[in-house]
Amino acid sequence: MNTSMDMEIELLKYPEEFKENLTRCRAIVFYFEGTSISKIAQKLNKPTGTISKWVKKFLEIGEVIKEKEKTGRPKKITQDVEDQIKKYLKDNPSITQNEISEKISKEMPIQLTRQAIAYYLKSIGTYKLQHSIPILSKKK
Repeated sequence: MNTSMDMEIELLKYPEEFKENLTRCRAIVFYFEGTSISKIAQKLNKPTGTISKWVKKFLEIGEVIKEKEKTGRPKKITQDVEDQIKKYLKDNPSITQNEISEKISKEMPIQLTRQAIAYYLKSIGTYKLQHSIPILSKKK
């Protein structure tokens, strides 16, 4: 029989988003089994306000797992810009962040800072120096 500890160890294999959704589902099950909000919070090591919010949401709309609507500023680096950056990297693996920024500014109707380029390169697992000695390496 699996113990609670075995289940926790097994969960370590899954991405954070999955674990969070599972935790929300467990909270709802505990709630319908008659467990108090404070006991659920204690069991799941979450604030009581969080558990209350999850239960309220479930009772209102019938689900706990729902993608959050993305708010805020849209991405500056569109798919076209991403494709162009990847082309630059393919054509010249020693290109620097500053050179990419300059090329994008000249060839596309957008101004990207070196920091924006660095953030994007990091998100795809590629690291480059800002300037001078250019290098390209993949995350290990």
